[in-house]
Amino acid sequence: MTRLEPPDNHILDAATGWLMLGNAAEARREFEQLSERALRHPDALDFEWRWLAHEKRWEEAVGVGQQLIELCPKRADAWIHRSFALHELRRTQEAFDLFPGFEKVPEGNHHSLQSRLLHQSIG
Repeated sequence: MTRLEPPDNHILDAATGWLMLGNAAEARREFEQLSERALRHPDALDFEWRWLAHEKRWEEAVGVGQQLIELCPKRADAWIHRSFALHELRRTQEAFDLFPGFEKVPEGNHHSLQSRLLHQSIG
């Protein structure tokens, strides 16, 4: 997928900066300035998921994670985002069931995989 073009790339960078500083309200105000086309870009969806996670809006975060999976199925963070949101909704088994390749993890190592997923998603 192509990169966002100006001014959308600058707007998304500003929104990301505000979120990293912990100012979710200002981050959202910046994000809302993106063009309609940019809102469907994987980087914008990734930001939206992170903003929703910051706000603990897990149901919506599952939906955005799913959109990202459908748009970029080879993007690992899309799968991690959806699984993390499902886990936060106490739907951990569903998160694992929907995570590709999880069934290949040897029994007894699921906890370490869960820890990696959680840390990658919020890091």
